[in-house]
Amino acid sequence: MPPIKFIFTTLSLLFSAVCMAQEGVVQVMNTKLYAMYHKAKYDTNYVSRPEQRFNAQVFGENGQSEISWESNSYKGNFTTYDKISVGLKFSYMGIGGGYSFYPTYANEGHKNEDAKKYSFHYYGRIVGGDISYLKSGSVVGEVVNTNFSDDKISDTLTQKMALANIYYVYNNKKFSYPAAFTSGFFQRKPCGSLLFGMSALYNKTENTTSSTVMKQASLSLGVGYGYNFLLKEKWLLHLSAIPMIASSNKSHFKFEGQSKEIDKIEMGFIANIRGAAIHNFSRCYFSINGEMTLHQFGDEESLSVNIMDFKAHLDFGIRF
Repeated sequence: MPPIKFIFTTLSLLFSAVCMAQEGVVQVMNTKLYAMYHKAKYDTNYVSRPEQRFNAQVFGENGQSEISWESNSYKGNFTTYDKISVGLKFSYMGIGGGYSFYPTYANEGHKNEDAKKYSFHYYGRIVGGDISYLKSGSVVGEVVNTNFSDDKISDTLTQKMALANIYYVYNNKKFSYPAAFTSGFFQRKPCGSLLFGMSALYNKTENTTSSTVMKQASLSLGVGYGYNFLLKEKWLLHLSAIPMIASSNKSHFKFEGQSKEIDKIEMGFIANIRGAAIHNFSRCYFSINGEMTLHQFGDEESLSVNIMDFKAHLDFGIRF
C-alpha cells in the first residue's frame, strides 16, 4: 500500500473511531438524562411530566429597573426606560438557555444598540435556578445635593448586572415550581410548598466619564412559600415569595470625587416575588408571568442603596 494511501486510510479509521466513541458517550448521557427526566419519585396524583423532551419558547418581555441611594450629602434616583425585549429560549429535558435583545424602536425611541441579555436556567422538581446577565445603556436620572436642593445634576448611565437565583422545594413530591414557568411538569392538583432560596447579585452603574459610579455585590439566603392553583380549562395560577437576608454585602458609591463604601451589612434585605398564569394544550402552551426583585442595603446615616427590578413575560412555547 502506498504511504499516502496508508496515512489517509489510518486517519479515516481514527476519525471514525473518535466519532463512534463520541456517539456512544452522547448516547449514554442521553439515556441517563432520560432516566432522570422520568424518574418517578414524585406523587403522580399531584405531578406528571410531558413525554416530549424538547421545549422551544418565543417570548416578549417588558421590564424596568429603579436604583436609588442616599448619603449624608447626596441623594440619587435613576430609572431605566421601559426595557421591551424579544427573545428565544430552548431547553432539553429541563436544561436550557436563552437570548434576548432590545429593539430601538420599542424603547421610547432611545438608541440602545449595546443592550442585551443572556440567561441560563434549570428548573428542576427539587432544586433549580437561573443566571442572567444584563447590559443596558438607558439608565437616566439625577443626583441632588441634600444641603442645597437647587444643586441637581442630570445624567445618563450604563448598567451591567449579573443575578443568580437558586431554589430548593421542600414539598417536591407534590408541588411543581417549573410547572408554572417552563411547562416541564404538569400540576394535577392544587398544592403549595416551603421554598428555600439563595441569591447572588453584582450590579455596576456608571456614567460615561466614570465620575458617578455605584457598585453592589451581595449574597443572600432566605425562606418563602409558593402555591399552585388550578383553574378551569387547564389554567394554572402560581404565586410565590422568598424574602432573604443579605449574609454578605459590599456597596461602593462615588460621585464627583467623593466616595463611600458599605461592607458586611448585617440587615441587608432582598425579596423575590413571582406570579404566573399558564394554559397548557397538548403540545404547546401560553403563559403570562412576572417577577419583582427588591434589594435594600445600608442606612441613611452612612449610605443606603435600594434597587428594584421588575419584568413581565408573555410566552408561547412548543414541546416536541
